[in-house]
Amino acid sequence: MGQACQSSGKRWSHVLVVNPRGIGDSEGEQWDYDGNLQHALEYWRKNWSRDAETAYQWLISQPDVKPRSVVAMGGGCGAFLALLTAQNHYPNVHSAVLFSDFDDDSIRRFLRDKPDLAILSAVSEQDAMSFEAAKDIHSLSRHPASRLLTYAEKGHGFGLIEQHPELQQTAVVWVETRLQAAEGGDVAEILAIHERDRGDHMRGDATDLASRLAPE
Repeated sequence: MGQACQSSGKRWSHVLVVNPRGIGDSEGEQWDYDGNLQHALEYWRKNWSRDAETAYQWLISQPDVKPRSVVAMGGGCGAFLALLTAQNHYPNVHSAVLFSDFDDDSIRRFLRDKPDLAILSAVSEQDAMSFEAAKDIHSLSRHPASRLLTYAEKGHGFGLIEQHPELQQTAVVWVETRLQAAEGGDVAEILAIHERDRGDHMRGDATDLASRLAPE
């Protein structure tokens, strides 16, 4: 399911909401947790990663979506899928918002290799598995914008927003800031190309200048 919404009256954001199989409007057999976290992580990666990939490909195929300005977001098992999407599509997915984190060995290796993935996490200190995962994730994330928000009250996933309504605005502002930073990166790249073109003009290097021109 996809939709577009206006944020702060300044820009349009495209939001894709994906339900796990058997939940909401999603078809298929609903997953049943057997109490073993490792089994859950293996199931999510094996069975739901393809669904997350399909959703991502649909999103970036939309005409007004910039593929290099994607923020992945999820709660609980969805937080794990958000990190999977970032793992598969970094740096196009340059940031992630996680409500009750989960990770596995592959995610941790990815974060060690790409410590500049920006991550905002919100987690309950009483949610032991997610709390430990969040601490692991933020020990590996080195991006200056990364934030770990912890709450003493019991809560999980997007239910944290119901207990702490201000968390929604915190996440919105954080995402807007990350999107602005991504747009700034495009500006920096354009300026660098302009400077290179200017140098080619000064040196009379037509070959290098022409190498960046479109065929038509």
